[in-house]
Amino acid sequence: MANAADAVDFLNNWPEEQKDLAHQTALQPCCDAYDGHQPVSAAHQAFLESATSAAILEDPMSARQWIAACKKLLA
Repeated sequence: MANAADAVDFLNNWPEEQKDLAHQTALQPCCDAYDGHQPVSAAHQAFLESATSAAILEDPMSARQWIAACKKLLA
């Protein structure tokens, strides 16, 4: 996510059957940050907690290692 608008868009497109309390706890601060009513840092923290809860938060180092391994296979 590059900004609050991206986070709001991502969360609004989350599958309906998976929109739970963690989702709502992330969506409201992101909407508030987008509207300028709350600091972006609070929205960022809420989004990270929700992503961790949903097990969708990716470890950047793991992703880089995976990409490097794929490039070696394709070389």
